[in-house]
Amino acid sequence: MEEYTSPSGYVGKSLNIYDQQTKQWHQSWTDSSGLLLQLQASIKNGSMVMVGETYGKDHQIITNKISWTPNKDGSVRQHWQISQDKGETWQTAFDGIYRKIVKK
Repeated sequence: MEEYTSPSGYVGKSLNIYDQQTKQWHQSWTDSSGLLLQLQASIKNGSMVMVGETYGKDHQIITNKISWTPNKDGSVRQHWQISQDKGETWQTAFDGIYRKIVKK
């Protein structure tokens, strides 16, 4: 489970599960704006890639693609992209690096 809060008051939560029957990871994300994003994962070129759809203001379909890629230094890159034209073009919504905190 992940919980996220921004300084502006935006709050989001996600639940990740591995489905033993389909051998796939799933993520359900919800936030303080009322968004529900359900993603399914596959492994592509060494990255876990989750894909799911939401709807824009005019009820247009927005494809969300979130990739997690392990780096040689042990960190992980998360790259969240969105497409409003069924994957023809992509815009970056978030691009970040996660590093493990080592407590001494």
